[in-house]
Amino acid sequence: MAASVLIAVVPTVSTLAQTQSAPSTSTPAADLRVTLNELGSEHVYLAGYAFSAALGGRSGEFKVAADATDKNTQELGAAIGSVYGADAQTKFLALWRAHIGFFVDYAMAAAVNDDAGKQKARADLDGYRNDIDAFLTGANPNLPKGAVAQLFAAHVVHLTTVVDDIVGGNTADAYEMLHMAAHQTQEIMDPLSAAIVAQFPEKFVAGSAPMLSPGMTVPVMSGAPLDGPTAARDGRTLAAESAGTRAMFGAVWGPGAAVEWVQEHNLMIGR
Repeated sequence: MAASVLIAVVPTVSTLAQTQSAPSTSTPAADLRVTLNELGSEHVYLAGYAFSAALGGRSGEFKVAADATDKNTQELGAAIGSVYGADAQTKFLALWRAHIGFFVDYAMAAAVNDDAGKQKARADLDGYRNDIDAFLTGANPNLPKGAVAQLFAAHVVHLTTVVDDIVGGNTADAYEMLHMAAHQTQEIMDPLSAAIVAQFPEKFVAGSAPMLSPGMTVPVMSGAPLDGPTAARDGRTLAAESAGTRAMFGAVWGPGAAVEWVQEHNLMIGR
């Protein structure tokens, strides 16, 4: 009798395993970060397809690529709207679609060697950088004013360089730069997602309902090292890019995190 009671009350290994919570990579905060990173890199590659089709005179393909790019834009808007509401989603969509249009303007000007048109498009993109900075820093106090604009400076240089490489027939360089551009979006989306989680911690506790579609989550880009020539070709943007991300990481996670990011960033670009 005593032995049977003892056996009944002693937990088995399987019982202990069931009562302990298993580690999980699927949390609301992780899902947000993964989703924003996925959509950011996808935006770059879809833009590259659209540039190639437009500059190659393949109008039917360009229409398909443009539609896919706008679907990506709508998903990014939905991610922003899931946090800041419908009005913010509408404003974001208008800003994001405008900057895609400015890139198309740049590509069309580059195709006919219209330097004045390229300069106008670059000026419009610079205006967009300030507008998206005002939008995001205005919505989230954890984002320092000006930091978002700095990070988008690299984005602008990367994609306009892709266009120039395509027009110049430098296909290998165009793909190399497109790859760099896709990786650079992580330096925008990581601190943005961290700032959102810091702003609304109650929405991102483990076990809360997911804010985003499960179908939108894929593994986040790991920040694979960039080769020396690729980094060297875009050296003019690295200082601004690093300063912008450093400011955003420091504001959200503190000076120590900013220092760690700089060290990792320097390893990534071969410094």
